[in-house]
Amino acid sequence: MIGNDNRLVQKASQPKPVDTLANSINLYMELAWLIGLVATTTFGWGVIEISRETKCPNCHQNFMFTRKRRRITGQGVHRGSEVTNYKSDWSCDNCGYKEKNVPEVVEREIPEE
Repeated sequence: MIGNDNRLVQKASQPKPVDTLANSINLYMELAWLIGLVATTTFGWGVIEISRETKCPNCHQNFMFTRKRRRITGQGVHRGSEVTNYKSDWSCDNCGYKEKNVPEVVEREIPEE
């Protein structure tokens, strides 16, 4: 379109519905990534830590090395904490590797009343 002083004047075009939809989908994808990042930093690396704890030392499969049996071998109170000693049997569901009588210590704080 040519204006009054012979300059080319361009009209601002309206965004097409497809462009608007693409921008909103892109925004939602970025928000989903941001929410995932915030949730991971807030609640910790739970799944990653569990996969490291349950990785078989023989075949290296994650989530396969599980505790089959846990027995209490001792229990006591020390400086406001309840201490429990265990012996555990672990085995791999994938390759059959076993570890028996693995010592574990669990400490729990006794709440003050």
